[in-house]
Amino acid sequence: MIELLDLQKILDKGVVIDIPSLEIKAGQVAALLGPVDSGKDILFQLLIGELHPTKGSIRLFGVDPCEERKVFSQQVGVMFFDDNLYKRFSVLGNLQFYCRLQRLPKTRAAEVLEQVGLSDHASFKTEKLSPGLSRRLALGRAILNTPNALFLVEPYARCEQASVNVISQVIRKLSDAGTTVLIFTQDAANLENLCDTIYRMNQGRIIESFDPREQQQHQQPFMVPARGE
Repeated sequence: MIELLDLQKILDKGVVIDIPSLEIKAGQVAALLGPVDSGKDILFQLLIGELHPTKGSIRLFGVDPCEERKVFSQQVGVMFFDDNLYKRFSVLGNLQFYCRLQRLPKTRAAEVLEQVGLSDHASFKTEKLSPGLSRRLALGRAILNTPNALFLVEPYARCEQASVNVISQVIRKLSDAGTTVLIFTQDAANLENLCDTIYRMNQGRIIESFDPREQQQHQQPFMVPARGE
């Protein structure tokens, strides 16, 4: 569960984040939607502990990301906009390296490769991967630790449709297993059938929240059945 309460961040004497409350429950998929200057990037930095709140609290399954860094790294996965991969390592070698860093079983790397549909690319040099496959590998790195909460920054960036489908499928399976997923994006494409809630941000505030599936139903034309002669 992601819980924000009375959260404020002040930079250069201005309030850049002001969120009275926000709760995203276990197993839910949510998205923060807004342009570059909407405040979502600063909120992301707060959630991963790179910035300290000026006021209020952040709890990720009870963990403070600033004060409990070790527990945070064990319970939270992060997929950045940049893939952050070692280009000269093999695809499998990348995940094995991160397994060693996180003290995870070496076998976990192969399990995750299968999850993101890259088992047949295990021996490929990462620098040879297409942008979409690199994005899948970046997602694999983020979920190595079987996180309770997962933060994804523009997960579909640079992806072809096949990778969009795989990434969406992985997100659904993780949420079904109880992982809370929060997506940071400028574009609502591919979110309609994935997210439970989309939050729109502007000037550091959440100005709207909606269920995209309900909105999609409302937008469908009303059909009147007719019988021909």
